[in-house]
Amino acid sequence: MRRLIRRITRWFKSRPTSLLLPALPALIVCMIWVVFAAFIMGWGSAHTEMRYRQAAGMAVAGRDYETARVAYWRLAQLKSEKRNEYLFGWAMSLLGTGRNREAEGVLTVLAPLDGPGYSQAHLFVAKSLLSSTNAAASLARLAEAHLLRALRDEPSMIEASSLLGRLYMRMGLWDSAQKHLRETVAARPEDALLLAYVLRAKGEDDEARGWAERAAKHFASKVSDPKEADDPGSRIAWANAMVMLKDYPAALSILEAGLQQSGDIVYRPALGALYGNWVQSAVKDAPLDFETRFKLVQSGLQYSAANEFLLQELVSLTRLEGAQSQPAMDAVKKMLAEGGAASAILHYFLGIDAWQQGRKDEAQGHFSIAFDMAPFMPTVANNLAMILTVGDKPDYERALKVIDPIVQKLPQDAQFRSTRGLVLLKLGRYEESVADLQASLPRLNSKRSSRLALAEAYRHLNMKDLADEQERLANQGEVRPNEAAPTVPAPVKPAN
Repeated sequence: MRRLIRRITRWFKSRPTSLLLPALPALIVCMIWVVFAAFIMGWGSAHTEMRYRQAAGMAVAGRDYETARVAYWRLAQLKSEKRNEYLFGWAMSLLGTGRNREAEGVLTVLAPLDGPGYSQAHLFVAKSLLSSTNAAASLARLAEAHLLRALRDEPSMIEASSLLGRLYMRMGLWDSAQKHLRETVAARPEDALLLAYVLRAKGEDDEARGWAERAAKHFASKVSDPKEADDPGSRIAWANAMVMLKDYPAALSILEAGLQQSGDIVYRPALGALYGNWVQSAVKDAPLDFETRFKLVQSGLQYSAANEFLLQELVSLTRLEGAQSQPAMDAVKKMLAEGGAASAILHYFLGIDAWQQGRKDEAQGHFSIAFDMAPFMPTVANNLAMILTVGDKPDYERALKVIDPIVQKLPQDAQFRSTRGLVLLKLGRYEESVADLQASLPRLNSKRSSRLALAEAYRHLNMKDLADEQERLANQGEVRPNEAAPTVPAPVKPAN
């Protein structure tokens, strides 16, 4: 390189300077052409980028994802600062054409947790992970990591902060949820209702009421806008805000008006939930006013016959003494006679009630009917399997046939896997039993019966030390007064 520079320098020095001046105009023209060519090339690149952006936007708007895929791919090949944006558009277009595996590969590059990425890709991945209402804790934590990464890259991303607040709310991390929802509520007034829920969970009732009132005003204005069609989401949120304010009649009129105007069936479960909250309030305020409770239960079931809380309350009212229980008993008989969606759930709660009253044969009968009517209701199958392992004539083979498909469908659920482990123990399949019981143990709230079952399985496998340790842990801290330490745990109620 140095030799080349020296040669060029010697060449210029050897040229006659008298010839430079006549050649100057031509040199200037050449320089102008070079600058003009560079400008044209730059203009062409910008123009190409603009045209492809327009084509991609129009294609996405028209759901022509194949055209969008091509446009975004070509945009991604340009030397542009927006390359990550174009790659994200390409990934979304790939999803639109059903090429999911390719899209996942692009999103993996755009949303790494250990390096720089694209905030919108992190947000999309988090929303995908949380799309299931029963997302496992591990998926929730992964979604949290992506949302935190998105906010690190783009701190002003309101949607990511709002979603993170909702996630923390689901996880019961009230302080963290409050922090994020306070940051978003100005830009997203609908988050006022969530903030009210969080504050109430923290026991800050006065401030919660204030935010519930703000939420009610916001959603009322949306519903009352004559330019907008009936929006069930806003109307239900408005009613929920009124429930938080304990104005149940107002919430009822809001939902009934929506049902009458649009006929949308989404209002029926919302009305059932409203009556469930109303019943809980009535129980707290006037626990001996059984007539009001029954009327509220009956009204709620007219809208949502399969509402689990209302059915559970109805069964509890059948246990009242004397004539007080008759209306509820008549209602239960009528619902069972008519059949329908509520029958399986009603038999389920009758089974729980019979079990708690010590009528095990009757409980098994109700659970069997409930299972026959709804074989893939997980809690029904779980409790029937447990019932089948106790009593004078246990049926372990049938218990396994009942619980095994549920575990296959929901392998991460600790309660169902523990039940299968207990059934396998009864069948003498000790190694399989240990595998299920060990896998479920860390995620169980009450571990005593599972530890005792593990101890028994280990003894059959001649692992005395492990059996002794499980027995020691079982008897250390989880024993309650008068607890009988059953081999099989009592049936559990589903979460409301």
